[in-house]
Amino acid sequence: MEEMVQRGIMKMLLGEREKFRQKLIGAKKIFKEELRVEDGAIVGTYTTDCCVANSVNNGNRVDRFEKILAKFVPALVKAEAGTYGICTKCKEQISLGRLKAVPFAETCTECKNLGKFVGNTTIFSSNGRASENALMRRAPI
Repeated sequence: MEEMVQRGIMKMLLGEREKFRQKLIGAKKIFKEELRVEDGAIVGTYTTDCCVANSVNNGNRVDRFEKILAKFVPALVKAEAGTYGICTKCKEQISLGRLKAVPFAETCTECKNLGKFVGNTTIFSSNGRASENALMRRAPI
């Protein structure tokens, strides 16, 4: 991979990772503040029950951001090795649109969708691409 392209990819991945890191910091701060509400207390017009529900949602948000941040590590390793953007299933280039939407994507859209429809059992043709026949046989979600 060309060195300038590789540096650009690394910069993009680090920038996207930082965005999620900042979101995680914010979600953790909100989560900690919600945990301080004591049982039976009223906060504005919300009761503790409402705060507990919000706390659970923010706890899930924290978990989700932590999982997303972890996915950047292998993407950065691949970028450094020059293999970023190659589908792990069919070994073809992942589309730029998919990488912009999901910078840590490991599979192309075709293989990702095939996994959803065929119970995560991907069927490949002889050239390594997801089988067109398998796509036609896929069951609805």
